Amino acid sequence: IETPLTALLKKDAFHWTDIATKSFEQMKEAICSTPVLATPNFSKTFIVECDASGSGLGVVLMQEGRPITFESHQFKGKDILKPVYEKEMMAILHAVKQWRPYLIGRHFK
Repeated sequence: IETPLTALLKKDAFHWTDIATKSFEQMKEAICSTPVLATPNFSKTFIVECDASGSGLGVVLMQEGRPITFESHQFKGKDILKPVYEKEMMAILHAVKQWRPYLIGRHFK
């Protein structure tokens, strides 16, 4: 969602377009409609969902279909050129490192 807006922050690159307007509207909608996060229950199984695209990755830690926390990361440099399967693995590694305290010593999906 934020990639077109982030691109506007580069030196001498600020040029507002219809794509930037659409991105801005999507960002406003996402911020205003954020789901209520669940409190982790360590007696239940954690679920890690990961996704990667050409420009970044997103991961969600959940239990019983309810999100506990979200993370995202925008790819930079050589990471942008990596194949999708490597980006997907980067998403998994990012999630496991980020949520190690929740996941260590537990089975998770």
